[in-house]
Amino acid sequence: MKDLLIPTVLLFISCSVVSGQYADKKSKFNYKEYSYQAGDRYEPSLAGVCSFLIPGLGQVASGETARGLGFLSGYVLSYGMILGSVDHEGNIKNLAQARTGAIGLIVIWIWSIVDAVQVAKVNNLALREKNKISSIRLQPTILPNGNSNKIATGLRLSIKLK
Repeated sequence: MKDLLIPTVLLFISCSVVSGQYADKKSKFNYKEYSYQAGDRYEPSLAGVCSFLIPGLGQVASGETARGLGFLSGYVLSYGMILGSVDHEGNIKNLAQARTGAIGLIVIWIWSIVDAVQVAKVNNLALREKNKISSIRLQPTILPNGNSNKIATGLRLSIKLK
C-alpha cells in the first residue's frame, strides 16, 4: 500500500497545482452566471468535447495550456500505473495499483471535462470585463426612404458598453 501513496499523491498534484491565471479569474468570476454572447472567444461546449476526447485539450483550447498539460500528465500517470501493474503475460500482479490507476483515470477524465467547460466560461467572463463590452449586435435593417419610393437596406451595429 505504501508503494501507491507517492504515485497517487503525484497524480492529483499534477492536476491541481497548475492553475496559473485561472485561479485569480475564478475568484472574481462565477461560471454559473455565464450566458453565451456573440463575440465570446471560447466555446464551453467545444472545450468539453475536446477534453472528452483527450483530457486537458479543452483547457488548452480555452487558453490555459499549463492547466491542460497538468490534466494530461495526470491521465498519462494513471495509465502508467495500470500498465505497471500488469506483467508481460497480461496477468495483474498488483491489484491495488491497477485499481488506483483505473480510478484515477476515470476521475481525471471526468474532472477534465467539467473543468474545461468552467475554464472556458470564466475566461469569457474575464475577457468581457477586460474589454468592457457587454454585448455586440449586428442586425439587418430596412428603412423607408422619404425622398423616393425606394426602400433603403443596411446593417445596424449596436455596442453596449458597461
